[in-house]
Amino acid sequence: MESKAQGLPANVISHPGEPYDRMLFYRGEQDDGGEPSVLPLLVVVGAPFALFFWGVVIWKIWGALH
Repeated sequence: MESKAQGLPANVISHPGEPYDRMLFYRGEQDDGGEPSVLPLLVVVGAPFALFFWGVVIWKIWGALH
């Protein structure tokens, strides 16, 4: 059985305010009202710096051991 209102199976329908609201993700309320998260930006900007830092650390350790 499907819900005509949302096009989802009836077993995933819940009501706002329930203790366990299974529709939270589908309504876009999982990130404080749909505001963009800064996490992807931090990952994209931070990943090259992290790779460079650990590359230098490994290079220094490798050089010290040889």
